[in-house]
Amino acid sequence: MPANMNRPHHARKTRSCSPEKTARTRQQIARAALEEFSAQGFARASISNISKRAGVAKGTVYNYFPTKELLFEAVLKEFIATVRTELESSPRRNGETVKAYLLRVMLPAIRKIDDASTGRARIAHLVMTEGSRFPVIAQAYLREIHQPLQQAMTQLIQEAASAGELKAEQLLCFPCLLLAPNWFGMVYNEVLNPAAPVSTGDLFEAGIGAFFR
Repeated sequence: MPANMNRPHHARKTRSCSPEKTARTRQQIARAALEEFSAQGFARASISNISKRAGVAKGTVYNYFPTKELLFEAVLKEFIATVRTELESSPRRNGETVKAYLLRVMLPAIRKIDDASTGRARIAHLVMTEGSRFPVIAQAYLREIHQPLQQAMTQLIQEAASAGELKAEQLLCFPCLLLAPNWFGMVYNEVLNPAAPVSTGDLFEAGIGAFFR
């Protein structure tokens, strides 16, 4: 009988990260990716740079996000989709008009678009400039950001119409008009005239005043 057959067998112990540490590492990588995408765009962003920004090994990034596309989608969910989260966590109060609700909840969220630290405008600009070359990032933005937000706005517009709160009935036919000032603000500030930016929040607030009683 081989000598080692009588030795007690010790199963190899593997160390696993706690859920809290896993979540922290994931967010750390996503934050670094947001910075890298904002600075370099999608095409030029590199996993090596992202790992350096995050202070983790390159292999760790791949363990969490096997592709750059999945990492971009994580950035959208983690940092850019907060407008939708704020809407979902702050429902309309009893008797509150749609206009009052938009001013209370939506407007502060829109004002954060102009805050460079959020990365919202930069990521939207990235999608506009690189989405044709990388359809997957445009599809991710549409799926994770624009469509859910547009659906929420459409529902609010319908509720406002039923309550007689609309000044312009055209908004029922073209609910995208409610979010149009946001896109104009981002395009103007990021592309057309970054030296003299306009307030995206002020544009959105003006739209609310024009559309709702």
